[in-house]
Parts: sequence; C-alpha cells; structure tokens
Amino acid sequence: MLENLVAWVLNNYVGEYLENLNTDQLSIALLQGQVELENVPLKKSALRKFDIPLKVKSGLLGKLTLSVPLTRLRSEPWVIKMSDLLVLLEPSTSVRYDVENVEIYEQAKKEQQLEDLEKYHKRQLLSYWGLPSPDSASEQNWWGASLVSTIVNNIQLVLTNVHIRYEDDVTLSNNIPFVCGVRIHNVSMQTTNSHWVF
Repeated sequence: MLENLVAWVLNNYVGEYLENLNTDQLSIALLQGQVELENVPLKKSALRKFDIPLKVKSGLLGKLTLSVPLTRLRSEPWVIKMSDLLVLLEPSTSVRYDVENVEIYEQAKKEQQLEDLEKYHKRQLLSYWGLPSPDSASEQNWWGASLVSTIVNNIQLVLTNVHIRYEDDVTLSNNIPFVCGVRIHNVSMQTTNSHWVF
C-alpha cells in the first residue's frame, strides 16, 4: 500500500511535468524511506496547463528525491527535493502547430470537465434527496483517506540549482536571436497554519 501512496504523491505533484516517470519500481528504494530518480527529462508539454506563450524545448531534472518518514507518516512532512533542473524555453509561436496534439489535449480537458460536472450534479441530487453520496461514504470509511489528506497537507517541495534559459529567434524583427537566462539557487514551498508557522 505504501508503494501506491508514494506513486500517487509523485504522479500528482511532479508526474505531469516529467517524462518516463516510472513509479512501478519504487518498492526496493522505499524500504529506506527515500526514493531517488536521476536524469529525468521534462515533458515538452510541461507548461501547457499554465496557458503561457512558452514551450519547453528541452529540459532535464538531475535528481528527484522523495523522503518518506516511514515511522511518522502522519506527523512529519514528506519532502520532494528536485535539484539540478535545466530548462530550455522557447516562444510557443516558433513551434510548429500540431493539430493532433492540440485536439488530444482539448478532448482530454473536456472529458475531465464533463466528469467533474457529472460528479458535482450527482452529489447535489443525492444531497437534495437526503441520500449519502457513494463517493463520500467510501472515502469516509476508508482509513487511508485521512492519511492521504494529512500527507497532502504536509508536503514540502524544495528546488535547488535551477537553470532556465530562454531562446527566441522569432520575436525580434531584425532576425537577431534573443537569449537570456536565470539561475535560481533555492526555492522552498511548505504548508503553514493560519499563523504562517510551519
């Protein structure tokens, strides 16, 4: 069960950005409470959901480490550390428009919206009739739901040594390429309480 939980955390928090994230091979590393993946490429579509005019031309995550507090799953944070992240960006206008990829993405987005809407209306209807929702009942009865909720509310994300390079050979009118870069030494994201205490 712990392997499934770790796979869920990795897929939910970083899976949509990383290529070839194979969570099927976690059991051996998980026995030590730490999962490490090295040299994982970024997906070209990593920025698509943010709806910004940039595209990942190439990218590589040097090291991904998930620290799982095996003896204190509920009280200590799960820490996702990503280091040596190299990203090469380009304007999305310089990328050839791929109709098939856009259609697949749009279709998946619409299907997810319909599924969410259907679940919402089903819950509303059952609530109106005074009946319990099967989704909520199974979630409340499953002891792991509170564990998952605790983990999600206590995840820490640490990024170190991030290099972002932007190359643009389209925007400037005189056909001179524009290139710039940014290096970020450390970014840390942690959940806090209402008083901003970790």
